[in-house]
Amino acid sequence: MSFYQKTTLVRNILLIAFALAFLAVGWKLFASAREVSLIQEAEALYKQNKLEQAVERFSSAQAYDAITYGDPGVREALVALDQIHNQLADIDARLSQAHEAKDYKALLETHRSYSDLKASFGQKTPAQKAYFQQISTRLSIEKDMQSEFSRYRAQFEAQMAANLKKGSYQDESFIPDLIAMPDDYFEGGKQKELTALFKNYDRKKFRDQKENQSFATVVANTAKSLRLYQENHFDAPWLVDALEQYGLQTLSRESANIEAFINDAKLYEQIKDVLPNASDVLALIDRKIDGFFTKAEQYVKGNAFDKAIELYQALGAYKSTASYLTQLQERWLDHDPLQLLQKQYPDKTFSDVVSGKDRFGAQLYAAGVADGNQLYYAAKLADGDVRFWDAALDDGTRVKKLSLSDSIAEGNQLVLLVESASPNRKSTYTGYAVNPSSLKKSFQLEADGLSVKEPGLLVFENPVGEGEGQTEAPYQLRDDSLSYIGKPAEEPADSGNGESGQGTDGSGGENGDTGTNGAGESGGSTDNSGSNAGTPADASKPADSTATPKQLTIQQITDVHASPDAASDVIGQVTAGDTLQIEEEKNGWYRIGYNGAAGWIKP
Repeated sequence: MSFYQKTTLVRNILLIAFALAFLAVGWKLFASAREVSLIQEAEALYKQNKLEQAVERFSSAQAYDAITYGDPGVREALVALDQIHNQLADIDARLSQAHEAKDYKALLETHRSYSDLKASFGQKTPAQKAYFQQISTRLSIEKDMQSEFSRYRAQFEAQMAANLKKGSYQDESFIPDLIAMPDDYFEGGKQKELTALFKNYDRKKFRDQKENQSFATVVANTAKSLRLYQENHFDAPWLVDALEQYGLQTLSRESANIEAFINDAKLYEQIKDVLPNASDVLALIDRKIDGFFTKAEQYVKGNAFDKAIELYQALGAYKSTASYLTQLQERWLDHDPLQLLQKQYPDKTFSDVVSGKDRFGAQLYAAGVADGNQLYYAAKLADGDVRFWDAALDDGTRVKKLSLSDSIAEGNQLVLLVESASPNRKSTYTGYAVNPSSLKKSFQLEADGLSVKEPGLLVFENPVGEGEGQTEAPYQLRDDSLSYIGKPAEEPADSGNGESGQGTDGSGGENGDTGTNGAGESGGSTDNSGSNAGTPADASKPADSTATPKQLTIQQITDVHASPDAASDVIGQVTAGDTLQIEEEKNGWYRIGYNGAAGWIKP
């Protein structure tokens, strides 16, 4: 580039810069003049109290922002008025947007902003207050809000009517929406109008649900409504009253049906958060539940254990009754040891039961026959462990009597003695030894009677086989083997048949046992041909009233004592119709032979 070209380029650039500077100065002068003019007009209009026009001129002047001009006080006032205009214009725009979007929450927010702005003018100048009202009126803000809230209220009330007509109450969003509506839009007072509106709706809804829904549904839906009111800080006492009355009617009617009562009581207690502290229904539930527990205790005291268990089990649906049932089972076992077997074999019916407690190394024990040919024995041992034994009886066995003894075999071996029908003699006697892990048959013999002289020495009357025809055929029981040991020496004629051995063809059981012929019914054998006290005698001969009788026929069930003292231990019982051999008389007491030992009775 030549020197000439360079100088020409520099010149042109300088000319352009000069022109731009000239234009800027010109614009500055124009803008300043225009701003001054507009501000002068704004100040004049402000002083004439033409506030809207003054703000309009001032706002236009602000667009130039070329100089700072005018009365500072007036300028400050116009700045505040311009801010009010902008705030109200924003609220008006938000109101239009909420209307177009049909957004009720946006409408509420807009109303809240407007109310807050309006409330802030309590501390403003008269000019600012007047300007706020002028702009609000010109923009129709309050009128538009009134129209919007009236439209929404009509919509909410229509939703309430539709719910009642359809009987569907899933959507009740209109409740919080109505509660949120500003107080200004209720001519008769918001609380009064809403109370009347909600009360009418709730009563119709409650009546409809009570007639067509279950107790659980009514309670759940009503609680849901009450929680909705609570969340929105609105009291609905009419709904609480309706719910309480309904609960009282339903639960009072169900009190005879414990399962239904407990089910509905639990449902009602789940809504405690919406109920008054002094709820009549909750008080009724407490009284009824206490009454059920009292009734169960009465069943226990009356030994109606099955009814008590049934009641406690039903109450278990309300609260845990495990401890009650555990204690009850212990009491039932103590009262009736047969429950040892009944609990273990609930599908079986036991007959010919013998049971007792605190003997044979057991706290409780019971033996019985089930299914006609199965022998069972159970014992609760001293350490609390419960054990069970069973053995099959011979086919066709017809049990007449079952007894339990630890004096039949040597070494205190516990033996279950089964007396059953015999084709050749009065009875068949079968002994089952109770071993640690099994019931083992130790002997079986047909005979007309059996007594125990001493452990291991059994005396049979007219047995089948060896000793046949003898009234006292001795047999040795040892190591689960029964062997005939020969005819005994003749005894004095006046000794009668009153050996102090154990007679097993009578009605008594082992000392302290309770014998039964049916499924758990207490009592002795129906075969009254003898007793455990000795050999039967002729019941037709009356006892000598002036001397110790040799024989005595029992007129009623009588306890057998360990000594001639009413306070002494009861070791068993003899049954009405038993004829006993009397060994001694002392102060109105008679000594008899009972299960291989001496016993005393006082008829």
